[in-house]
Amino acid sequence: MAAVTKGWKLGVLGGFNLTYNDHPVSFTHGTARILAYLAMQERPQRRVHVAWTLWGELNDRHALAALRSALWRLPHEPGHPIVDCGGHHLALDRHVTVDLAAANSLLAALAAGDELPAVTDLTPLMQDILPDWYDDWIVFPREQLRQRRLHSLETVSQRYITERNFDRAIEFALRAVECEPLRESAHRCLIAAHLAEGNLTEAIRQRHAYLIRLTEADLPPVCYSLDALMRVAAVDAGVRGSTASPRTPAG
Repeated sequence: MAAVTKGWKLGVLGGFNLTYNDHPVSFTHGTARILAYLAMQERPQRRVHVAWTLWGELNDRHALAALRSALWRLPHEPGHPIVDCGGHHLALDRHVTVDLAAANSLLAALAAGDELPAVTDLTPLMQDILPDWYDDWIVFPREQLRQRRLHSLETVSQRYITERNFDRAIEFALRAVECEPLRESAHRCLIAAHLAEGNLTEAIRQRHAYLIRLTEADLPPVCYSLDALMRVAAVDAGVRGSTASPRTPAG
């Protein structure tokens, strides 16, 4: 039987989720917005700033009233607050576990070049922040996380290629492709891993699959950097002729 996670656990990756001791907790839309907003902040936020951000369509008095109402409706567990409401600032209690924080820690480890155990769960890197929410204050954190994870996955894949650990190089490149199927640099990492391992046919197959994706998305099936990579590999392998085969899908 899995161990119970003690205390509050807040999720904003892939959707909003809130549990206490691993049991789902009910919440209002207003409290969910407060918790999600605070989960994305690195430091306590002024109450008035939170009110303006979340209820900016209201005047100051009504925005602050909406904030107070939402705070009053926060779920409560005796001795275990979920939000520190002291003074003029708001912040999640330091004991709240947030999945976004775990994702940022994993990204920091990747950026530092730390060696990850083979069983490391990469799921936190595969999900966007609240993908079904469309508030303006979510757009920048969501895109920032997406770009950080894509660059990290590609960088780690390239590092594993250098170390000739091709299984891990391919794994991280595949994750990058899964995150953004139309991103050329992600496919380039995957193709480079196949080529470094000596699998030219796998690299050709992956290039062909990428061209098909571009065509299906009504984008021009052009990938100059991939073609350059394939030409170098073809020469190294003693292959003559164009690397354009299989044929580029018709536009």
